[in-house]
Amino acid sequence: MRTDLRSTSEFVADSVNHPGMLLLLILAIAGMVIAVLTAVSTPAHASVHTQHPQAIGLVHQSSAGPHRHAAKPSLHAAHTRVRPTHAQMRAAALHRLRSRLVAFAKKQIGSRYVAGGVSPRRGFDCSGLAYYVYKEVLHKNLPHTSHLQFHAVVREKVKQLQPGDLVFYFRHGAHHVGIYIGSGKMVNAVGYGAGVRITPAFGSWWSHTFSGVGRLIPQS
Repeated sequence: MRTDLRSTSEFVADSVNHPGMLLLLILAIAGMVIAVLTAVSTPAHASVHTQHPQAIGLVHQSSAGPHRHAAKPSLHAAHTRVRPTHAQMRAAALHRLRSRLVAFAKKQIGSRYVAGGVSPRRGFDCSGLAYYVYKEVLHKNLPHTSHLQFHAVVREKVKQLQPGDLVFYFRHGAHHVGIYIGSGKMVNAVGYGAGVRITPAFGSWWSHTFSGVGRLIPQS
């Protein structure tokens, strides 16, 4: 320890006698002071920026970068669907009912014609076909003659005719009835040898004998 102090004192004495060495001593001391001051003034978190640049990049990306998650749709918007009105739901239900009635009437196509018949197994006459279809689909009991059926239904104008309505023929006597299926056609038990088939509801002959429209399904 005494040797170090002696060497230092000798170095200082030599520096006083030699101006160049004195300048080097001053520069060395100044460098040490600057290094100490720099270490004290550097923020503690600066080391994070210098040692972990990758971590800093991830922080910036997650906060405002391209990997930011898109905003989820509002739950309120998902529950703001427009609900159908009561009138719309009723119209849809009646439309389904008419479609069922027409589809069931078409299933009887090919059945034979039998006077007084009211079943696919035995056969149908014209009023027996209407009786069977309306009973099976609508659970409504119609009389078993076209004349009585004509007086048991609600009358409608031809322009209001819809699938599932009944169409009557032979003027006021109403001796024939068919089930209207749309597009100007009907399913009906035509007669012996023809059976149940689809025919025009309005043609040259049918138009001359047309009696009217009957409805059991409520107006939509």
